[in-house]
Amino acid sequence: MTDLSLPTVTEHPPPTPPACGKSDTFCIRLWQHMRLDSSGEARVCCAYQAPTIAQNGVPMNTDRHSLMEIWNSDEMRGLRRDMVEGRRVPACASCYTEEARGAVSLRMRDNIAWEQGWLNEEKATIEEMVALAVDNDFHLPKLPAMIEVETGNLCNLKCRMCHSVNSSLIAKDPVQRSWEANPNAGNINPSFQRSGRTFRRVGPIESLVDELAKETASRVRRLYFLGGEPFLVRELPILIERLVAAGRARQISLLFVSNGSVVPEWLALTEQFRRVDLTISVDGHGENYEYIRYPGRWADLAHNLEQFKQLTNIYMQVTTTIQANNVLHLTDLFRYLDSIGIGALSVGRCTAIPDSSPRSRPPDGLRRSRLPPGKSCAGAVIRRPDRCQQRRRRPQPAARLHAVHQRP
Repeated sequence: MTDLSLPTVTEHPPPTPPACGKSDTFCIRLWQHMRLDSSGEARVCCAYQAPTIAQNGVPMNTDRHSLMEIWNSDEMRGLRRDMVEGRRVPACASCYTEEARGAVSLRMRDNIAWEQGWLNEEKATIEEMVALAVDNDFHLPKLPAMIEVETGNLCNLKCRMCHSVNSSLIAKDPVQRSWEANPNAGNINPSFQRSGRTFRRVGPIESLVDELAKETASRVRRLYFLGGEPFLVRELPILIERLVAAGRARQISLLFVSNGSVVPEWLALTEQFRRVDLTISVDGHGENYEYIRYPGRWADLAHNLEQFKQLTNIYMQVTTTIQANNVLHLTDLFRYLDSIGIGALSVGRCTAIPDSSPRSRPPDGLRRSRLPPGKSCAGAVIRRPDRCQQRRRRPQPAARLHAVHQRP
């Protein structure tokens, strides 16, 4: 069980829900979203700051439980009740913090999108969704519209701002793995770090086809795959083929988050799905890309982007992680994307690896002794990518690279 103090759902009188569309606690994700870890355990969402969903203190898992059992577990029902009754959920603190700063949180964004029709073909209002849950003691009769599936950490790159939970190559590298100084940042899993293991299994994919064939899955409209590198996972094309054979493809949209290093042949099958969104992670242009996403090659990526563009029914965008290694060169990437017709762009910020954070700076003494007057210290990180290329055989922490870049 999580460390949340969840109420016993059978002891509450039927609540009178507030206008949840305007509530500062309600989140539609408890009604339309499920996240499955590669272990087969489930989470409320990527921003939820608590352990996986548990029953009687034991984590629920797709090896032992159906998706409906997880979806309507006591913990999930308790969270829905709290939100409807106006109680803040401690593990949702990241959204509450953003809202307190005046930002639009994930919770607010999804609530608005739902009311505008996103994954909501029936045009159901939030109030209608809540009323249905209240009438059924917060059981929901169908699985959510979106299921997010983490495919493990199998990956062919070891990006400087990434970590062992998301890259099997980093997990095998004791030097780069040691950079993970803050196990609570991002979605780093402390138990995996301590275990010394290098590969995280792929659990839930194998059971998804059988689950999606059930009547309880009739409202599932979107499957979201992220890794690691999903296109390297052997179980994924099997799932895609079986969904096509079962006649479910036309009802379902797919979303893949990929590093763009491979273009699998089975991707042609996705033209039979309702829609396919492809998000490619690219953090630099040319040599800057090769420095950050070792051992990736810019020429290979550029070739693959053109191949992805030729596939039908695929809507491609690029996502970029702002970090110390690219913050001064982002315009080069943006101009390139404009030139090849990829205009959609989402941007995140590196928080998991402290030395790659855009807030990181050289030590004060180094800054004073090495930088010419008036020159920005941030420029020391990547102003000389040509010298970085000479040292690519072995990744180094960014703190050591400051000195490399500024040597005469």
